[in-house]
Amino acid sequence: AAARPTGRPPGGAAEVAAAVEAVGLDSRKRPLGEVVDAAESSRAEALRRKGEQVADQRLAVARLLARREALAAQLESVREAFGQKREEDKRLRKRLQAAFEAEEGCRGRLRAKAAVRLEAWQTSQPPPPARPRPAPPVAAA
Repeated sequence: AAARPTGRPPGGAAEVAAAVEAVGLDSRKRPLGEVVDAAESSRAEALRRKGEQVADQRLAVARLLARREALAAQLESVREAFGQKREEDKRLRKRLQAAFEAEEGCRGRLRAKAAVRLEAWQTSQPPPPARPRPAPPVAAA
């Protein structure tokens, strides 16, 4: 059978396989459609991974914001407790100062009372008798 002179390139499957081998293309490579599908698949996979990363990051940000709010609440309660302790400290210092002043007043009154009693006792007592001086020892001759 002779080749038909139609002006078209040969179109049989055997002729295409022969042409591929002649050009040196490896028949193990994926067809162009599969390459496009693989590229789209890898893009879809990359996009899915990016979406997961964004979701993870949003979750991490939400956790951090919640932690910040909790820490802010703790800080506020500490500030309130500090203010209460400061007020309590002021009240206790005032009470301590008042106690010191009361103690000094009592001590002063007690000294005055003791001085009055001592003076009264000293005026009611006769002066002590003078003691005679002992005679100097006589020397034996």
